[in-house]
Amino acid sequence: MSEKHVRTRAELIAASGSPVVAHGRYEARMRPVRGTLARPRPLDRAVIVLEDGLAVWLEPLDAPASVRPAAERERFDRTAVRALGIAHEVMPAAGQSPLAPCLSGVHGLEENR
Repeated sequence: MSEKHVRTRAELIAASGSPVVAHGRYEARMRPVRGTLARPRPLDRAVIVLEDGLAVWLEPLDAPASVRPAAERERFDRTAVRALGIAHEVMPAAGQSPLAPCLSGVHGLEENR
């Protein structure tokens, strides 16, 4: 079975629950928290920003894999990339999490040439 290619919010929603290849710009980000920030936090998570500006988190934020490797963040930050994973319109989580889209089972992350 071939993965669907996702470049916009509409394509991500249509493919929710299915394997996809997401295309966009990689951005290292802090884990979002509710309330006021008391102290700076590391930019240890990442999103792929699709063509229409939708930020798609790499892994649900309660998953250990959501903390992206430093080498990956340094290599890809602000770079056009593609990644394979399962698309989720709303991040699956055991507890509270943002109502944000994500990819789970992320693999095959590479520069989009």
